Amino acid sequence: FRHNGFRNRIFAVDSSPAMLSRLRDNLAAYSQQTPIRVLQEDIRGVDLTGAGVVALNLTLQFLPPEDRIGLLRRVAQSLVPGGALFLTEKVRLPTSELDSLVREMHHEFKHAQGYSWTEIAQKAASIKNVMQVDTLEEHKTRLRDAGFSRVKIWHRHFNFLSILAER
Repeated sequence: FRHNGFRNRIFAVDSSPAMLSRLRDNLAAYSQQTPIRVLQEDIRGVDLTGAGVVALNLTLQFLPPEDRIGLLRRVAQSLVPGGALFLTEKVRLPTSELDSLVREMHHEFKHAQGYSWTEIAQKAASIKNVMQVDTLEEHKTRLRDAGFSRVKIWHRHFNFLSILAER
């Protein structure tokens, strides 16, 4: 926020009251006031016109697959020329064997961070039929179809990746 100089407007959007409550708690921990407007809305209905940067963090995987391209097209059309989308998603890997191996490694990582095996199993079961993940290639194709000219991976960890897509 220091680099922003408080000149730009920052919005945080989520439809989950629990997620927004946790965000507000985290923001309150900052000693300096953060100029973030928190909105409890469905991102598919938020006006993004004139945005320079949009970040979608673990968003598409919770939307029905048929709604994903529409949201990305709206983002691309809303961005100012030269604007960018930072997209972070969990991805499905090319083979089921590799996907299973990386999922196991991620569960081991979570356990090493203090999560119990029961918590890890409950989380996996709770999102199994809710979260529908795509492959990297599906994301790249969809971003290009939505109107983004350059699509680059800028971070990858286990089966999560972050993409920078420029308009």
